[in-house]
Amino acid sequence: MSALASHSWPSRHPPDATSLDELAATGLRPAVRVADTGYGANADFRRGLEDRALAYVLQTRAR
Repeated sequence: MSALASHSWPSRHPPDATSLDELAATGLRPAVRVADTGYGANADFRRGLEDRALAYVLQTRAR
């Protein structure tokens, strides 16, 4: 089983920026992070990705 598959993610929530730090500490750094609108609308989450210089694609709400 891969380290990614064996990582324990919080139930019903995608990983937050802190979880990505934990994942990186295991040697796993996904090329791109993808998240839904709940995280796309979260400025703190986006800032955390930017601060870590991580590539990402986030869903946003249409206006």
